[in-house]
Amino acid sequence: MLGLLEWSAFGASLLSAWLYGSRPVWGAIVGIICCGLFFAFGLASGIYAAVVANIIFLVVHIRNIRKLNMSDPAHNAEKIRRILANYSSKFGGIRSLADTRAALAPMKGLNALRDICHEDAVAAGWWKNIKTGEVLPFHAGQKFNLVHSELSEALEADRKKLRDDKLPHRSGVEVELGDALIRLFDTAGKLGYDLEEDFHSLATHPLEFFTGADFHDQLAAIHADINVAWASYTLNAGNSPDTRFAMQTAIARILNLGEFLDIDIPGATAEKYAFNRVRPDHKIENRLGINGKDY
Repeated sequence: MLGLLEWSAFGASLLSAWLYGSRPVWGAIVGIICCGLFFAFGLASGIYAAVVANIIFLVVHIRNIRKLNMSDPAHNAEKIRRILANYSSKFGGIRSLADTRAALAPMKGLNALRDICHEDAVAAGWWKNIKTGEVLPFHAGQKFNLVHSELSEALEADRKKLRDDKLPHRSGVEVELGDALIRLFDTAGKLGYDLEEDFHSLATHPLEFFTGADFHDQLAAIHADINVAWASYTLNAGNSPDTRFAMQTAIARILNLGEFLDIDIPGATAEKYAFNRVRPDHKIENRLGINGKDY
């Protein structure tokens, strides 16, 4: 029995090393299985050093899976879609203040989306000077104005009944609102905000806080949230929890607006995230050219 465990663990270690070169996620998975076999062998044979040593390897393999998944755009896009869809569905049944509390209290997963969007923006060079490579300081006015710009593009898309120019199978409204979410998550990542902290406190507001009379009222309310986020950050030198609270409120309003309009904001956000990974005008070499994007 000991011999079988030992040779199985040894074989799994070789397979894991080989898979890391071609299919790294599977390499990490087999590595975890290998650790389990070595655990069993160490306990059965009394070689406890093997157990202790493989705890370290187990942690390494688990961290590798997380890092590899975070770098996989298809995985991340599906995670964005799934988490936002879960939250969006909660807004469809809101009819009272009690419903609002029930919908918002269990909001979990937003920090995962924060990390996905921010790490991707960092890797793409949006938080560095593209000419010098120097890390840029946080410019509240610039970043919150960029959210405003997405919201204004959503208004223009509604005004002209436009399809999105990058994802023409989708409406311009849902894609621009998705862009606003991506920017909010990225900004929260830069600021290190816990978007899940006290999210249930949003439910202390009356129902009308989330639902306006029409598209224009709700969009204007989201603009107001972004203004509050900017003002509280600027007036309090970045130390105001009101900034985080206003960003959380804007996220909730956007998801609620999607339900109000019966559009697929989770799917549009996921698709736009994936598209942004490969779009030419987001590449640093093109941003350095004529009319390239500085920020």
